[in-house]
Amino acid sequence: MQSRLETMASSLLQGGLLVMVVLGLFLRPQLAFWVVVGIPVSFAGGIVVMQLFGISANMMSLFGFIIVIGVVVDDAIVTGESVYTRLQRGTNPLDAAISGTRAVTVPVTFGILTTIVAFLPLLFFEGMTGNFARQIPFVVTPVLLFSLVESKLILPAHLKHVRMTTRWMRNPLSVIQRGAASGLQCLIDKVYSPALKVVVSHRISVIAAFICMALLMLGYFAGGRLGYVSIPSVERPEIFATLKLPEHVSKETTRIYTDRITAAAEQMRSEYTDPENGAIVTNHWRLLGTDYPGRPYNKAYSVVFLGLMPSGLRSEAGPSNDVVMKRWRELIGELPANATLKIRTQKTRGDDGEKDTDPLEMELRGPNSEMKQEIARKTEELLEGYDGIANAWVNQRANQTEVELSLTPRGTELGITQQALAYQVRRAFYGEEAQRVLRGHEEYRVMVRLPKKQRETFNTLEKMKIRTPGGAEVPLFTVARIDFVQAPTYIERNDKAEVIRIGGEPTDRTVDLVRIADSLKPQLRQLLRGSEDLQFVFKGAVAEAEETKKRLIIGSIAMMFALFALLAIPFQSILQPLYILAVVPFGVIGALLGHMIMGVTPSDLSLFGIIAMAGVVVNDSLVMVDDINQRVRGGTPLREAVLQSGRLRFRPIFLTSLTTFVGLMPLMFDNSLQAQFLIPMAVSLAYGVLFATGITLLLIPCVLVVADDIRVGWRRFVAWYRKPFSGITKP
Repeated sequence: MQSRLETMASSLLQGGLLVMVVLGLFLRPQLAFWVVVGIPVSFAGGIVVMQLFGISANMMSLFGFIIVIGVVVDDAIVTGESVYTRLQRGTNPLDAAISGTRAVTVPVTFGILTTIVAFLPLLFFEGMTGNFARQIPFVVTPVLLFSLVESKLILPAHLKHVRMTTRWMRNPLSVIQRGAASGLQCLIDKVYSPALKVVVSHRISVIAAFICMALLMLGYFAGGRLGYVSIPSVERPEIFATLKLPEHVSKETTRIYTDRITAAAEQMRSEYTDPENGAIVTNHWRLLGTDYPGRPYNKAYSVVFLGLMPSGLRSEAGPSNDVVMKRWRELIGELPANATLKIRTQKTRGDDGEKDTDPLEMELRGPNSEMKQEIARKTEELLEGYDGIANAWVNQRANQTEVELSLTPRGTELGITQQALAYQVRRAFYGEEAQRVLRGHEEYRVMVRLPKKQRETFNTLEKMKIRTPGGAEVPLFTVARIDFVQAPTYIERNDKAEVIRIGGEPTDRTVDLVRIADSLKPQLRQLLRGSEDLQFVFKGAVAEAEETKKRLIIGSIAMMFALFALLAIPFQSILQPLYILAVVPFGVIGALLGHMIMGVTPSDLSLFGIIAMAGVVVNDSLVMVDDINQRVRGGTPLREAVLQSGRLRFRPIFLTSLTTFVGLMPLMFDNSLQAQFLIPMAVSLAYGVLFATGITLLLIPCVLVVADDIRVGWRRFVAWYRKPFSGITKP
């Protein structure tokens, strides 16, 4: 845990420094300094509010600060740029601070609100990933609110002291700053402005090209080429192998196979070594008679734990847990067909909080029958046919001989009940507690029962006496019928139904288990045809992924409606919020491209990052559309207003997106194992925002002009349609 917190703190510090460097390069030093001051002020407010919600300084809360470190300066950048533009025109500093802040109050305020709304759906996710993501809104929301207060009240008070003098140009560092600022301005004048004119002139083709791009990426993702995992696997310094043999095997047989697993673990000590610190497999230990510490005793079960050198102590990355598990399975070799071996690196808790569930696990529910047993075996064969499944299993219990006692009419006449009969037989063979003896700190139970030799033979039943309610003792065979039947040794129930658990372990963490489950469902329905009393229920990671998908759809729809409602307030329009929200799907394209570039498999956390990205990417569009509207209201033609706003708003839009990206860069490029769990969400947010910047600067102007073309065209059509009737007068 300490190493994880250190990783997060280091990424937070590096991200903050990168944000400061970027702002220092492209903004005037005084302006950049006062913008950066807003970061610690906002963070301090967020830390205070965190305590009110009971949020501690943990990995996810620090991740929340990393996410927001580049976003928190967005409002300050837009405000500072607006003030600085007026200072360049020669406006009095006080008037420039006031008028510049007022000019962007609406887009900045609603930009913060839309970002907050985008993070709120993370509060309503369940499961393991939901427990992590639920902490992020409690960090992001107060930080952004304090940032809004700082940018509207504190920042203008500082900016009124900025003077347009040339003394700062004598500083050697100012040469670098002027070069970066001039280079950005040259990019705007020589590249972006001409490109924007061309794009607006060919707006239909540009919109069609972006739509084709979106469809291509959607098809690439839907085709499974990117893969998908529910939960990113976090490397832990411990692997354990669970062995389950049939119930009838002896303890010695279990020991023999466990020795085989232990020998394979010992061999890996010499195979995997660190150049400086020795064996990566540091130790191993085992337990016989249980499948996990604290579980009930079962002579057919055993578990072997393998300790690995923590990543922080290695001089190089070394083999991943997936590699170690695969090699361990190879060294163990083939086991009997009725043996189940599970090798895993972490535990996933089931809904009951007691039973472990495999990443791909299902329950076959319904009354026990030969057909149910056969369906379970066929399902296991289906799982074994998938390339991504390393080991499939089914927990069918082999039938064993069972003694069944039932009362005879004579026993009923003597007043003996079935409960009394069972109790007396159990007491004879299992025993009854007579007393408890304390020896030091240990307490021992003293049990009274038949001698061991008598308990090991069925002849004892023939000679056994049963006491009647009247106090008489009669032979067992006179009051009960003894039958030997075949029955399962254990019946597992869930939701009042008998279940057979079937599951499989993936070959590595990149296997898309959800896709395997989806392709398996039609085949399972085919197996259940004609068996109306049987049904399959998925558990484990697949069930959690399905639940997350439902909540994701509901949360996304609710978020889009909330964003639409917020945007409709400042624009007082129904259509313009739709133009702004059009940038969100293209931000998703950027998020998926980011996963391709970084070589990261999408996961639930990637989807959480896409949801959060939606609120951030609309901010830039909001700033641009608001500026265009102001110019149109001032009498500028729409097309000219689009070109002017694009040129003047390029710098703040570019900087807000760049600071978000560089703030997340240290985490995205962190090779430590502790950061791997959080990288998918960071990639979705960073690359989604970066790609959406180009969409905002190019696609939004085209959409606005096309919308105006449609409006003008509709008016012309209506006028043309009404023209023949204009000369007709009513009689």
